[in-house]
Amino acid sequence: REVGLNVYPTNQIRFYNGARITLAEDKRVYITQNPKDPDQKKLAVRLQEEFHQLNVPARLIELSPDAPPKLADMGGLIILQESFGDPDPLKAAEFVKAAFGLIRENAAFLMASAENGGSFLASVTFLGGSFGLGSIPFSSCPVYAGLAGIIKTANIEWKKVLCRALDLPDSPEQCMANAEAAVSLIMTQGEVEMGLDGDNCNIPMMETRPLADLEVDRPDLNPGQVAVFTGGARGGTGETAIALAEKTHCPIALLGRSPAPFDEPEWAEGVKEPAHLKKEILAREFQGQKPKPTDIEKRYQALVSNRQIQSTLARITQNGSKAGYFSVDIRDKDQVHKVFDSIRKTLGPVNAIVHGAGVLEDRLITDKHPDQFARVFDTKTLGLKTLMSASETDSVRFHVFFSSIAARTGNQGQSDYAAANEVLNKTARKLALENPESKVISINWGPWDGGMVTPSLKKEFQKKGVDLIPLAAGARQMILEMANPDKKTTEVVIGAGLSGAPGTQAPPPGKIQKTARVLSRPFSLKEAMILKSHQIDRQPVVPFALMIELMAHGAEKDNPGLVFAGMDDMRLLKGIR
Repeated sequence: REVGLNVYPTNQIRFYNGARITLAEDKRVYITQNPKDPDQKKLAVRLQEEFHQLNVPARLIELSPDAPPKLADMGGLIILQESFGDPDPLKAAEFVKAAFGLIRENAAFLMASAENGGSFLASVTFLGGSFGLGSIPFSSCPVYAGLAGIIKTANIEWKKVLCRALDLPDSPEQCMANAEAAVSLIMTQGEVEMGLDGDNCNIPMMETRPLADLEVDRPDLNPGQVAVFTGGARGGTGETAIALAEKTHCPIALLGRSPAPFDEPEWAEGVKEPAHLKKEILAREFQGQKPKPTDIEKRYQALVSNRQIQSTLARITQNGSKAGYFSVDIRDKDQVHKVFDSIRKTLGPVNAIVHGAGVLEDRLITDKHPDQFARVFDTKTLGLKTLMSASETDSVRFHVFFSSIAARTGNQGQSDYAAANEVLNKTARKLALENPESKVISINWGPWDGGMVTPSLKKEFQKKGVDLIPLAAGARQMILEMANPDKKTTEVVIGAGLSGAPGTQAPPPGKIQKTARVLSRPFSLKEAMILKSHQIDRQPVVPFALMIELMAHGAEKDNPGLVFAGMDDMRLLKGIR
């Protein structure tokens, strides 16, 4: 459950695995620089010089948030944190989003370079050389930690590109001293996360540690101290709010995007079966119209959400706590401040904040629009900033952040979600080091059996053998984490069966296994005449059946003596146009 550090001498880890990549002669490395920060630029120049010492051409570029350049000769990209010690989280967030845009724009060039020799993608942050997991407070803004979330996800999506999230001390002088070792690590196979701190190389690893037996299994909250939950009244946040009410009877304020509870139509009362309720919606609210399926689904979801909110509020009240629901965009500072004023007037002073708000826009890095990345990233990070601002005058003794295991390991399609939750992890660490009297914890949850995990997504997890956290069990575990008197441990990972998850043991020696190309086939109207007869909206599209046939040929080619018999559970995520 706990995230700790494995520490190795730098001279032993520098050429870890003995597998150092090379770039093709026509490729170069690009390093982001910030001319407005002399220390950052000086480090960028030093890294450039170290690559030149290795006969690897390197060039410095400025990060552009609006129009990221396409660099066709890119063989390596280093996103260097833009400044030392700048505490502005909004500026840092814009940098992370701009970095994603640059990575996305040049993804094809990095992957092509990997096929023709080698390539790498790296981020360099200044969180103390241990990703904030050390015992000494770091001055750098924790929002920059989001870069590591992107890199860890790229490491999963881009199998042949060497991806490295590197962390250095928050001192320009120490970073300069570590420059040579940093370049060596960036081009050497090994764990995706590595930190340099003087003579030590630090690798974050998950450590299996049971929660210690507690004398008291309830957080120190009473009926006069309000706990504020973001993330609405559904899924994990709703269930944990109910559990906290049962244990402490403290007032609960729920903040969510859904509208405030309303009285549903009489015709909907008692209709629970989804198909029956949608049929009633069509007959009652769209009579004589031809609504789109999305229109009916939107109204259906509104009714279901309203029922869940009312149910959660009722259960909180039944457990002896006052309860209130507040509809708010968690990213809007003015809205959140007004809500907190209302909470203080109606429920009392705020003493605990549980930040569980989040949205998903799952897409591969190459397919994800920057606006999608921003929406997911801002809901978590900007939402956290508004909460901290709105509660400045309160005596908040509990800060609980709902992070995700995607932040610890990366997750396919979730570069934005991994980045946002890494920000929560490191913000919790910085907050705990600066406020040792408070209980601060960031819980990297595995998937819950509810909330954002829809029935279709649940089936996908089942196919992958990923167990879901039962709502009641997850809520009970969060209450125990809040009650735990240990204030030093701030980053924990909780899931239903995490054995074998990435980063659960020390990095093993040996070579990284790579896939080999089996079959190559060009497609155009000239080379594949069948495409003339397979067009959608006048756009030639490779038939799904043809893709299956090609994979069958590829399977037989790589397995001589065996006969292709069939294919199960195949689905198309994106067509080939």
